[in-house]
Amino acid sequence: MTPEEQQQRQQRREDVHKEMAARLDRQRIPWVPCATCKRPTAFTDTERCDGCWEVECRLVDYLRDGGANARAFVEDAMRRTA
Repeated sequence: MTPEEQQQRQQRREDVHKEMAARLDRQRIPWVPCATCKRPTAFTDTERCDGCWEVECRLVDYLRDGGANARAFVEDAMRRTA
């Protein structure tokens, strides 16, 4: 990915986050930025969006219990998103 593409991707991510925050504000739902990815989240007690909470709390169990297939799945996903 070129630096320009990375910058465009980051800008799209920020735009999506702004829209998510505006939607929560319109619905008068309290929110905080996720402590990990900065995505607006209504989970003010954990300060983690659903995706980050799942990864942080369940990834170790998934890798341990899922064996080689789970590890290969995660490694492939990491390569595709890098």
